Amino acid sequence: MDSETFQILTMNEKDAKLIETELTQIGGVRNVHMHLPTHSVTVEWASPATWEMIQKRLMELHFTPDYPNGGIQ
Repeated sequence: MDSETFQILTMNEKDAKLIETELTQIGGVRNVHMHLPTHSVTVEWASPATWEMIQKRLMELHFTPDYPNGGIQ
């Protein structure tokens, strides 16, 4: 299983629920953990999901992942 942690700096509580709901609908996404105080999101996935699919869905929702620690881009 793969995972990635990133930030969405503009995320509020409503956004967090939307992101969690939308990402869990992608086949293969196993877990979406939201941490509002740090605006962090951790996504865990396995095939058939890919990071590209997850990132594409975030962009469709107008959220741009920020990688403060040099994660996948």
